[in-house]
Amino acid sequence: MNLYDIREKLKVKSIYEIPLRVTYYARVSTDKYEQKNSLENQVGFFKEMIKNNPYWTFIDGYIDEGISGTSTKKRDSFLQMIEDGKARKFDLILTKEISRFARDTLDSIENTRILLSHNVGVQFLSDNINTLLPDSELRLTIMASLAQEEVRKLSERCKFGFQRSIKNGRVLGNNDIWGYKKNNCKLEIVPEEAPMIKRIFELYSYDKYGCRTIANMLFKEGFKNKNGNALAMTTIINIIRNPKYKGYYCGNKTTVVDYKIKKVVKKDKEDWVIFKAPNIIPPIISEELWDEVNRIYQRRSNLKSDINKKGYQNRYHLSGKIKCNKHNKRFHRKKYTYKTKDDEIVWLCPCNNGNKNEKCKTPVLYEKKLLKILKSVLYEFINNRKSITYNLLTLYHDNFLVRDYEGNINKLKNDINKIKREKDKLLKFNLDDVINDEEFKERNDICNVNIDKIKLQINDLKKEQQKSLSLESEIRRLESIIENKMKNPSEEIIYDLLDKIVVSTTEIPGLVKLNIFLNVGQKIEVNYINSKSHHFNSSYSYDKS
Repeated sequence: MNLYDIREKLKVKSIYEIPLRVTYYARVSTDKYEQKNSLENQVGFFKEMIKNNPYWTFIDGYIDEGISGTSTKKRDSFLQMIEDGKARKFDLILTKEISRFARDTLDSIENTRILLSHNVGVQFLSDNINTLLPDSELRLTIMASLAQEEVRKLSERCKFGFQRSIKNGRVLGNNDIWGYKKNNCKLEIVPEEAPMIKRIFELYSYDKYGCRTIANMLFKEGFKNKNGNALAMTTIINIIRNPKYKGYYCGNKTTVVDYKIKKVVKKDKEDWVIFKAPNIIPPIISEELWDEVNRIYQRRSNLKSDINKKGYQNRYHLSGKIKCNKHNKRFHRKKYTYKTKDDEIVWLCPCNNGNKNEKCKTPVLYEKKLLKILKSVLYEFINNRKSITYNLLTLYHDNFLVRDYEGNINKLKNDINKIKREKDKLLKFNLDDVINDEEFKERNDICNVNIDKIKLQINDLKKEQQKSLSLESEIRRLESIIENKMKNPSEEIIYDLLDKIVVSTTEIPGLVKLNIFLNVGQKIEVNYINSKSHHFNSSYSYDKS
């Protein structure tokens, strides 16, 4: 039955008097006994309700167990129900309430619209909303918003509970920590694992072995991970850096940014909660040994400073500058060695060595061919240097010089003076008993907030004005560099101009696209044919964009 026919019948009959194929959707968010019992009650209620109605035809329902309603993405039965609804396998879905269906307003509206477009309605029993009725969407939006707000409040209550637990010294987090087991929110030492922890700190304190070497030494001594293999380097590093092993509590290291996307970010170290707590976390090693090992670790880490890393990443002119469009990974450099001809340097996506199904289809780039292309297109770009600086100066004049910074700043200052005069009037009214102290304070606070906002606007304008002055100077400097250095451009200038190259395939077999981005804001698109053995032909064309 289509939507029009159903709505016509609903003008004179209730939904329970119309012949429909009816199914149900039930969900609980945890796998606790009480929730399972609730789920059984839901299912039993829906089955009885549908089967006892002589006008309805029962269709097997959909159940999600132990899954949050915050998002529909991981609810397999729910998603299957939507697909079956599109296939017109039923006419009506019964569900308890909107919070069982979806706690996100957009999810609720989007999915009910999808179902309705396929002549399928949803009956929310507790909320008394039927999407087959014309006025349902407004009521659904209101109720779904309330359900979404409830999820937000629940998330905040959970975060507050975590903070209270941390302050009370209760150990939170997962139970999988080497050397310990959790018991009633306290840690207990595992006698079989503690010797390995002691050995890790002992070996590292000698300041002679790296984490990989220590992992191999431990393996030979019989210390293995739970799969029977050598410990991973990251496992050893995490053990070394964990203050629990010296009897210190360490929490509040991460936080959830948004309850809907559940994004977790690491907090700055100064925001961590760290304190000595041998009563809930018995130490496995001495505090002195832990401090010494971490001093060594920090010193070694400093040797791999950003400067050194940058030097490593820039060992070659194209290092870190070529990226695969599909996998968003930077190309690796590799040398092909031959017996009968010179070696070849190639650049390839890290996923190029994957299995047959996952292997990247972006071919390897032969450096000689790639450099030939880069030189050609960049030399032509350099020959257009006059238009580059002209365009930049035109942009500067169009967007910055036309702005009256001083005039706007003075206008904002006048606005502040008006608010100050209003504050003086409020004070006079208060002294003359025209307004009471409470009203004076409330209105005066509003004035102060408005003044602070205007002051921020003034500061922003001054910063922007300063930037505009420095921008013109930078454009003039760029013009001078282009004029002086580009007369006889060297390969070094080519590399300096290059920001990155994004490599991608096209739907045309053998045709490969390069998007070449320059440090001065230009992008050059290059199309060329990929020949056999992943070699590129020397013939290519390019378009500026």
